[in-house]
Amino acid sequence: MTPEDFVHWLRGYLSVSGSLSTDALKDVREKLSQVSDRGKLCPDCGVPPETTHLGGCDVAHCTVCSRQCLTCECEGDHSDVWTGEWPGVVECRIRGWYCQDGFGPHPQFGSFCPCPQDAPGAMEDLNRLAYFKSRGKDEKYTGCTREYRKE
Repeated sequence: MTPEDFVHWLRGYLSVSGSLSTDALKDVREKLSQVSDRGKLCPDCGVPPETTHLGGCDVAHCTVCSRQCLTCECEGDHSDVWTGEWPGVVECRIRGWYCQDGFGPHPQFGSFCPCPQDAPGAMEDLNRLAYFKSRGKDEKYTGCTREYRKE
């Protein structure tokens, strides 16, 4: 099944049901697993970019508190729109926040080390972003003496 076929199926499914229950989301996830190239579809609920996530989606974040919708305690549905990128990735790129993994456990830093974008294995530092959003300060790596890998 192509992504276009899936989106067509999903729109038809939603037009009949109006919304999705937890059981219906299982049907969507099953159908999504049959898509040969998911491209930019949300990896959990399957919506295309510029579409609001479906209820119960693991990827959706609340537009009020920025928490994952599944753990959000805000009144009503405040699901964000799927952009085609994992939540926070673009913001990390804008801030220049990248990290490398594989440095062994540490109580504050985990197995990560901050690094420049062009470092080998660099990825967007979503943990740093979450830390920043929860505390209002960029202090995730305060006191970190690790050096990033250059090769």
